[in-house]
Amino acid sequence: NPYYPKAHGDRVPREQVLEGLNTAFVEIANMVLLQPNVADFELLCAMVARKQPFGYPNCNSGMDEQSIACLYAEEKGQDWFNIHQRWGFLTWKRNWLDADSDRPKMFHYFGNKPWAIERSQWPDLEAWWEMAALLVARYPDLAGAFEATQLNSRPVGGCCWCKMRGHVTDGDRAGTPAHTFY
Repeated sequence: NPYYPKAHGDRVPREQVLEGLNTAFVEIANMVLLQPNVADFELLCAMVARKQPFGYPNCNSGMDEQSIACLYAEEKGQDWFNIHQRWGFLTWKRNWLDADSDRPKMFHYFGNKPWAIERSQWPDLEAWWEMAALLVARYPDLAGAFEATQLNSRPVGGCCWCKMRGHVTDGDRAGTPAHTFY
């Protein structure tokens, strides 16, 4: 891991990002903060077209992560700043949290997205659907953003993240305040 140890907000020199592109993975690029910029988007498109076939063969990150890292580290020569993994948390990577009381700020799903697959396909999807249900309960106008059958189905086995945290024991969120889930 060319980025270890880095705290939230630490500078990541562009050389480390380039090392990651060539040897391992991009600086946990599932969460990046970018300012919308048409010029950068056009530069990104031109860069990918110019570098066909695009990609770094020794990098395990997706092409979207690779292209963004290449644009800012290589093409524009910019350093990065670390965003802690709690902002792009994988439910099976509990060691990414600093302490047992640390909570993820966002769950990261790669490949098929939670809203596009059956709720029961993977145990860690339940955390996403629980949050969706809590959002709809609080903001009913959001209901149309979710597939109703999935949103209203009973959890299968409960949320694995919540079980690890001791919040849910019976697969039922009834009576559990929303703030205790995350």
